[in-house]
Amino acid sequence: MLPQMTIGLMGLTQPLKLKTVTTTSVDFEETEVITVTTFQGAVHPAQKQKLNPETVDWSKQYIKCFSETVLNIGQFIEYKSKDFKIIELGNYSEYGYHVGIGEETSKPLLEATP
Repeated sequence: MLPQMTIGLMGLTQPLKLKTVTTTSVDFEETEVITVTTFQGAVHPAQKQKLNPETVDWSKQYIKCFSETVLNIGQFIEYKSKDFKIIELGNYSEYGYHVGIGEETSKPLLEATP
């Protein structure tokens, strides 16, 4: 059995924000709700050449995030004050981590301050 990759990622992780957008009805009007959770992840630039050439936007930045936290397509990772929408997943749970490929968004998701 291979050692867990989380041991190899120790020291490279940092606190990140994972943002999930859901739509709910408030007073019969649809409203977007942004739920923010903090998690530990290691972020590296993603190689655009290895992404789907039909969907890659060469003017945007892409990241690859490694984490013990399960990531889902459509969620957002806040990294260096920018939001990256998860567009592709890699499941390496048998090694102890998950991977999400994020595409830079044009505007950050705003979260309500309490």
